[in-house]
Amino acid sequence: MESPSAIKDVLPSPSPQQQSDFERDGYLILDRIISENVAVKLRDKVDPLFSGEFETGIFPDEWTWRPNIGAPNATREIVNVWKCDKLFASVVLSPELGHFVAKLGGWKGAKIAQDDLWWKPPGGTKEVSFHQDATYMKAIEPNEVITLWIALDDTRSDAGTLEYVRGSHKWPLDQSHIPKDFFSPSDYRERLESICKNMGGQGSPDSVVPVIVKAGGGSLHHGKLLHGSGPNYTADWPRRSLAIHYIPSDSTFSQHFTINYIYGRYKKFGSLSMDEDFFPIPWSIEGHRSHFIRDYIVHK
Repeated sequence: MESPSAIKDVLPSPSPQQQSDFERDGYLILDRIISENVAVKLRDKVDPLFSGEFETGIFPDEWTWRPNIGAPNATREIVNVWKCDKLFASVVLSPELGHFVAKLGGWKGAKIAQDDLWWKPPGGTKEVSFHQDATYMKAIEPNEVITLWIALDDTRSDAGTLEYVRGSHKWPLDQSHIPKDFFSPSDYRERLESICKNMGGQGSPDSVVPVIVKAGGGSLHHGKLLHGSGPNYTADWPRRSLAIHYIPSDSTFSQHFTINYIYGRYKKFGSLSMDEDFFPIPWSIEGHRSHFIRDYIVHK
């Protein structure tokens, strides 16, 4: 099995122009993040994973759809697929990706908060409400996150690709807009005008930018950037993708920690530290990398 070492050649350190664009817009769209060959291998694993074929024998932290149980038009998600499959782990725990994100964020290192494997089958799959990732990270300090999104299929506007509101990362983080109907709003864009007003008195649906890339390309976005995605209206074009949520390597649980569905299960009694067995560090400027990664992602 091939390790995605092509990342070394595909994704070097962010350039000064990329840094400037990220600070201005809140996102970067990249033609290539992983090799097309690796993207195809990951894509071929999506159906088996949602069917419960976990290579490591470890279940994910969340698994929202199963064959013969879930609705056929449901948007499907697996959280922390890196625990279930070693090829996915070799991407999520890649030092090259961790290095790129840490440099972009001005961090000393990058830690994995969680990953998300997404699958939007064709035929009117449900949309995802516009939201900010940082609103879901309030259990962690500092409240900083950068999300790397990798397309495993060529993306299309009519297939429910990721969409960004340019510059919205400069608006306040507004807790009142955590969507209750995250996966199935009546119209994912209907609320956008009011959200734009409440998030800073600026912006409009005209500032929405779709991420259009080939498989293996993708994007990075700031934790406060508004983003969402529409339905997959196509008849035969799935939208499969991998999102990796990075936080600074020195992040801890918040002193004001409240109940959190996923992160709460890993908080130690009397401690704010985030155990690297569950929140691994793929890269740091000091050369530290979580102890288990190298042996874990070796492919026989």
